[in-house]
Amino acid sequence: MLLSHMNSKQRKTLEAIFASPTPKTLPFKEMESLFRAIGCEIIEGDGSRVAFKLRGVRVAFHRPHPGKEAQEYQVRAAKDFFKELDIFPEQ
Repeated sequence: MLLSHMNSKQRKTLEAIFASPTPKTLPFKEMESLFRAIGCEIIEGDGSRVAFKLRGVRVAFHRPHPGKEAQEYQVRAAKDFFKELDIFPEQ
């Protein structure tokens, strides 16, 4: 199972992505680490563009700059990505 590939920080990031209300201070690098841990293909685009793909499901972002936090819409997009892949925090 994909959750077994995550360390405790990545598990907490997944929990934060599913938290309500949507977090406003989640570092994008922590989301990126989570995508890597579950085995996503990383597709670097022009400039700050990056996409993550797993089992035919794809999500794309612009890495934040100059700030480091993911925008709320990015966290929601990550949540939708994980839902589509049937990946949820452990209960």
